[in-house]
Formats: sequence, C-alpha cells, structure tokens
Amino acid sequence: MAKISKRLKMIKLVHFGSAYGFWFGLGVSAAHFSRLLVGGWIIYVAFKLSIAGWLMLIPPEDASQETLMLRRLSGLAMGLSIAAFWDVLFMLLNNPITLGNLILPAWQVGFIGLGVLIALMLLLVFVK
Repeated sequence: MAKISKRLKMIKLVHFGSAYGFWFGLGVSAAHFSRLLVGGWIIYVAFKLSIAGWLMLIPPEDASQETLMLRRLSGLAMGLSIAAFWDVLFMLLNNPITLGNLILPAWQVGFIGLGVLIALMLLLVFVK
C-alpha cells in the first residue's frame, strides 16, 4: 500500500470538516428561517425529513469508506442543528402540565411516565 502524505490527510480532513460545517450551517439557517414565518416550523420539519430520507434511502453511487463517513457526518450535523431551537425546547420542557391536583413541568411528567412505563415492563418480565 502506498503511504498517504500529510498534505493528502489534511485535504481529506478539511473536506470532511467543510461538509460537516455546510450541513450544520444549512440546518441552523433553516431553523432560524422558520422562525420568520408564522407556520415556518412546517418548512423546517419538511426540510429535516427530506434530508434524513435522502441520507437513509438513497444509496451512494460510490460506496467507499469516505462517502459513507461523509454521509454519517452530514446526518449528524443535520441532527445537531436542532440545537438552534434550544429556547423552544427549554420552553416546552418547562411548560406547566396539570397532573391531578399538581402543576408540574413537562420534563417531570415525562420522567414520571417513563418511570411508570419501566415499572410496568419490569412487572411483565417478573410476572412471567
């Protein structure tokens, strides 16, 4: 095997980093663009689903290790661009929900539901 030069390694690293940065920037800009319109979140969700569908359903023409790695990085970058909605996620998690006579934030209700679900699964496992 031929030895890969340092210059070629650097070019490959810049190539993967720029692809990652491009998809991350595109996802963040789509997230912020969707805030400008009243129903803009629909555009953002459609954009995310179309990119995710493209990454999962359409196989690459040249299925080399590099193209597969680039696709994984692009998918990760698109997934991480959801962080642009951090304030919306924070508001949703702290949204008050009435549970009986208690008013709890949504994250506590989620943890209670997860605890009940795990308890029921353990009950089913140990009863059989």
